[in-house]
Amino acid sequence: MSMLPMLMEKPSFGLHLKWYLQTTQAYLQRRSIKRRQLSMCTSRRSMMLGNNISAVEVTHISKHGFWLLLSDEELLVPFDQFPWFRKGTIEQISEVQWPSPDHLYWPSLDVDLSVDSIRNPAAFPLVSSSTTAPHPPQ
Repeated sequence: MSMLPMLMEKPSFGLHLKWYLQTTQAYLQRRSIKRRQLSMCTSRRSMMLGNNISAVEVTHISKHGFWLLLSDEELLVPFDQFPWFRKGTIEQISEVQWPSPDHLYWPSLDVDLSVDSIRNPAAFPLVSSSTTAPHPPQ
């Protein structure tokens, strides 16, 4: 009996999210490496062409979160850790500004985030009016 059909099967529903995130992470790592290699090849050619302008871009949105491309780094922003974006439209999430190296701003959602909080969400406790208890009436 061959083990190949068992290995090729899609995981059960309970493991689907974990499988999806692992597969997506592996893809993003390969994509990031390719972007870095391409960037290294083109950086010598464009070194003298003008100012270095770094841009931020939302590259993918799913029901689990969205991916940001910051220069040559791609970061996952999961909705369960950043609930401010869950009700946002594609247009609102895509309208992101990068005013400084560690600061991201979404003007239409009025959300400010540190880039480090996306890289390491455990180091930054989640504080949101949508997750805290309402204030008692006075």
